Amino acid sequence: MEKILIDNETTAMITSAQVAIDLHPDYRIQTQGDAITLKTYNESLVKIVKALESKRLELTKPLRENVDEINAKISPIVKRLDALSKSVNKIVYDWQTEQARIAADARRKQLLKQTTASPAPVVVEQPKITKTRKVTKIEVIGDIKDVDPEYTRINLDTDKIDAAIKAGRLPIKGLKIWQDKEPVRG
Repeated sequence: MEKILIDNETTAMITSAQVAIDLHPDYRIQTQGDAITLKTYNESLVKIVKALESKRLELTKPLRENVDEINAKISPIVKRLDALSKSVNKIVYDWQTEQARIAADARRKQLLKQTTASPAPVVVEQPKITKTRKVTKIEVIGDIKDVDPEYTRINLDTDKIDAAIKAGRLPIKGLKIWQDKEPVRG
């Protein structure tokens, strides 16, 4: 797109307007002559305003038309791509959820086999808890799609979330974040 330059005519109009602003008459009316002078001054201001506004519209019309054309071509594509991205993200999320469920089922079945195969229960002594440490807990509130995209890849991007917490950029949309004490086994 070519650059629109302000021509000599427009430059002269702007200069004239600036002079009218800088050299305004005293606004006090004491005589009939003062009233006529001020009325004439106001008429010239109105003419300058109309001329400058007309010139501004003339110069900006091609720009507005280009903006409308660009928006008409690009906005629908961006909306479709965004919808497609959300659809793909949901498919991946659903697949990962299903894979996690399948893995959990497999672990449960494996544990069930182990417990039914061993004749005697094994007693494991729990280590004594002597200390606790502070840990940050994060829970998705609702759907992962509602979490600010900056903090998600396919799943939660815990590195970015930890960095945001350390930087004090809280709250994060779609996440519940709190601190809790967790036992340290020793």
